[in-house]
Amino acid sequence: MCIDYNLNSQSEAVDDCFDLHECDPAQKKRLKTKLTKELKRNRLLGQMFKLYDTDEGKIELEDRKADLMKQFPNARVFVGSSAGQRIPRDVRDLNNELANGRIYDSVIWLLHHPSQEAQQKWFSDYLPKNLPQIQFNCKYWPKEYRQLKEMTYEYLYMDTMKSDLN
Repeated sequence: MCIDYNLNSQSEAVDDCFDLHECDPAQKKRLKTKLTKELKRNRLLGQMFKLYDTDEGKIELEDRKADLMKQFPNARVFVGSSAGQRIPRDVRDLNNELANGRIYDSVIWLLHHPSQEAQQKWFSDYLPKNLPQIQFNCKYWPKEYRQLKEMTYEYLYMDTMKSDLN
């Protein structure tokens, strides 16, 4: 209905539909959130913005990770979405691995952006706030874990735009 009549999840017709089916407020909120995400995803599909939550995108991510592992065999590579903001959890996991005796030369985060909004938020809000923590940890870990000589970090980004094959 939203696609056919160019409606969004906040329109009155959508609310009437939920009321007609007597949805409870919690279910209505979940369905509206899901609908909003699906409409945003459909809007992005028509653009040149590249998505990595498809089967083809996941294969591309894994191939890039495998290439990085060949290129940097002593690195720890994390793969994720910039919207998921898993960096603090990745740092915690890495700290646990180092405490258990693993040795890495560097940490690489291979990130993709699920939307243009997420990309803008990553560079304007999230990265500047969390970069000092990463820098501190990479200086601190060699002092804490003597088996490390040096630890560096790097953010690598997947392509955001599809190539125009037409």
